[in-house]
Amino acid sequence: MVADARPVYARSDEAVDHLDRLKALVIELQQAAAAPRMLERAVGQYGELVRQVAQLTRFGRASVVSARAHALAVLVSAWECLALANQVYFDEGLAKSVGLVDRFRSRPDDLEACVASLLHASTADQVLVAAERLVADVGDVLRVLEGTRQAPPTPGPAAIGTVYPELHDAVRKVVDACAHGDVARATVEAWLLQRDVDATLLGGHTGSAGNLRCAHVDAGPARAAFGLVDLLAIPAPALADLANTALDIDAQLLAAAREGGPPHLETLDDLRAHLRDVASAISW
Repeated sequence: MVADARPVYARSDEAVDHLDRLKALVIELQQAAAAPRMLERAVGQYGELVRQVAQLTRFGRASVVSARAHALAVLVSAWECLALANQVYFDEGLAKSVGLVDRFRSRPDDLEACVASLLHASTADQVLVAAERLVADVGDVLRVLEGTRQAPPTPGPAAIGTVYPELHDAVRKVVDACAHGDVARATVEAWLLQRDVDATLLGGHTGSAGNLRCAHVDAGPARAAFGLVDLLAIPAPALADLANTALDIDAQLLAAAREGGPPHLETLDDLRAHLRDVASAISW
C-alpha cells in the first residue's frame, strides 16, 4: 500500500517526492473535507458494481462455477464502493478485509450475512440472489449518504446568461423538429434540452456516470423554484405541447439571465460580437 510504503531504492529525488505526495494524498482523502469527493467516487464505482451484477445475471447462470467467478468481481466492486464512501483503506487484501466490516461506519446492517450468503452459495441461483441483495444494500447506503450532501446553489443570472445562447439554440432545434412533425427527432432534442437545463440548474455539475438518482432528479427542486416544466413529462406525440413548453423554458431562462443584465444573444454572431466587446473592455 502507498500509505505504508518506504523507499528502498529511488532513481531520483523526484521519485521520492512523488511517493511522499501520494502518501499525503491518502491522508488527505481520509479527512472530513474530502468526504463529498470520495462519495462521488463511490457513486461512480457503484456503476461498475451494477455492471458486474448484470454480467453475473447474463453469463453466470451457466454453472455455479461461472457464477462464483462473476461473484468475486461483484464482491470486489462492492468493497471498493464502501471503502470509498467511508474513506478507508485496507492494509491487506480482500480475503482478510471481508472480516473487517466494522471499519465501514456506513454499511448495510447485515453486510456480514450478505457476504456469507454470496461466498457459501452452492447454486448459481443462490449466487445471483446474494449478489442482487448486496448491490441493493450498498446502493441504499450510498443513497443515505447522498441525502446528507449539501444541494448545489441555485445558479445566478450570470451563470444562466453564460450558457443561455446554447440553451436557446437547443430550444430552436426542438421547435423546428416539432414544426416538421418529426416525433423521433423532437423527442431526442427535447431530452437533450432537458439534460442541459438540468446541468445548468445544478451549476454545471451532473454527477458521475453512476449517479444513483441522476441529474434530472437532483435538479427537480431547482426546476420547481424557477417554475420550469419538465420536458420529459410531456408525451412524445404531443408535439405542440412540446414546442410550447420549450419556448416557455426559453423565455423563463432568458428572464432569469436578464436579472443580472447579460445581453440577449440571439445568434452565434451576436455571441462572437459580445465576446469581442468583453475582450476589448478587459484590454482597456
